[in-house]
Amino acid sequence: METDNKKDHALRIFLAAIDAVHPSNVIPHSLILNNDTIQVGDIIFELLRFENIYVAGAGKAAASMAFEVEKILKHNIKEGVIATRDTFDFTLKHVRPILAGHPLPDVNSVVAAEEISKLLKKIKKNDLLIFLLSGGASSLMMDVPYGCTLEEVNKIIDQLLKSGATINELNTVRKHLSELKGGQLVKKCSGATIISFIISDVSGNDLQCIGSGPTVGDDTTFEDAMRVLEKYNLTKSAPFAIVSHLQKGVEGNIHENPKPGDHVFANTRNIVIADNKKALNAAIKKAGEIGYETLLVNESLSGFAEDAAVEWVNNALRMKRKNLCLLGGGETTVQVKGKGKGGRNQQFALAAAIALKNSSEITLMAAGTDGSDGPTDAAGAIVDNRTYHEDAEDYLRNNDAYSFFERYGGLVKTGATHTNVMDIVVTLI
Repeated sequence: METDNKKDHALRIFLAAIDAVHPSNVIPHSLILNNDTIQVGDIIFELLRFENIYVAGAGKAAASMAFEVEKILKHNIKEGVIATRDTFDFTLKHVRPILAGHPLPDVNSVVAAEEISKLLKKIKKNDLLIFLLSGGASSLMMDVPYGCTLEEVNKIIDQLLKSGATINELNTVRKHLSELKGGQLVKKCSGATIISFIISDVSGNDLQCIGSGPTVGDDTTFEDAMRVLEKYNLTKSAPFAIVSHLQKGVEGNIHENPKPGDHVFANTRNIVIADNKKALNAAIKKAGEIGYETLLVNESLSGFAEDAAVEWVNNALRMKRKNLCLLGGGETTVQVKGKGKGGRNQQFALAAAIALKNSSEITLMAAGTDGSDGPTDAAGAIVDNRTYHEDAEDYLRNNDAYSFFERYGGLVKTGATHTNVMDIVVTLI
């Protein structure tokens, strides 16, 4: 197959994966209105059981999720508020959207947290809350601890991101700087029935980590949050107010988040409706339709992007079969040491391009399923042996993969996909 065809094939495989986890394809299978009942999976609720139905949510997919819920429940929804990042081309009639900041929260993130909290105060025991959660929620719905500022919260988040902290570590800290995350949102709902539909952006679908787990018990503690800061040598450089807040929690002056099994979660059901595995299964199907034999290599890609890319390419180079599609999913990290522009997928792709400079048989694409890689307008990048240039290593060291691909070609721009199930690597041999 020609190289340009392979690039087109890789993109088609990736887009098929995204389509499979889009809210328009997963919400209608998860929420069904039958006359006077609501069916959620195997559970059927009588509509008359609830005085009011509210909708709240946060995440990159929250608007599209809300749109699908509105199409199903229509006028049965009394009121709703969601926090999301990207603009959209449809109208929400019953749910109010707030566009907020990501990967760092902004003023609108704080407003969103306040408005969602106001909505929760209206909810009574005989009401139903449908909560819509997807990746990005931790930033898009951000309340600020007493005595701290948004700037101080942003500084510690930025420090952790640039240190290469994992999503679990990052969210351990976030959960202890909030009164909504780590199961605390449920405490504000007066014992009402809560159904949380979740699009997972976390390896293994760890409910405590997705969006910092606003509707599930939290196993982590203030001590764990402090240990994360200590691991990355941030206890001295982090804002004093942030460290002081966490230390108060360690000393027992702030209540820990509710733990799994707490009675507060008795009426809460958390349902993962889409994840990276579902996307990969769709990618496997599409690759087969195009004519490739497929091999799922890794469902939990992690570690530093450059290291993961070199290992991935070395594995691909050992493959002797032709018309083979290697697939993987997960989420790597980048330790930012340079001053360039990029994201983990572009960093992965650039490291892969360097490793592939002498191979003419392999095309590789690494991209984020949300359509944006780091603070850029690209989902990722696609490379082959023609991608390499002599200054590639310089761009890689400066964490400036975006500028490299902008100069030499290879950026993949899908626009906002309104879903988010981590990253996907497609490699065609």
